[in-house]
Amino acid sequence: MSIPEVLSISELREHLADAMTQARSSSGRPVFAGRHRRAEVVLLSADRYAQLLADERRSAVADAIGSTRAEGLELSEFGEAVMREVADGTLSFDEARTRLLTHYRR
Repeated sequence: MSIPEVLSISELREHLADAMTQARSSSGRPVFAGRHRRAEVVLLSADRYAQLLADERRSAVADAIGSTRAEGLELSEFGEAVMREVADGTLSFDEARTRLLTHYRR
């Protein structure tokens, strides 16, 4: 992986439209900027950012399921459905926790 170019803050200000075009392009290359040419911020397209969040959410769900199985347990059908909703982004982790605790405390 090559080291990305890091724009100074003044260069980013001066070329913001170009930087946004680069971030939104089909390659989706992020734009790095910072003081003294040290990367401090990253400009990403909103779509790429949403994709990164979704990837992180799916990874967290997979880790949680893996931890459950490592303990010799299996998720119930209800538990799997809740975890799928979390992975899909239609349910937050806090909402899932509340739903699961309510369900299993019955």
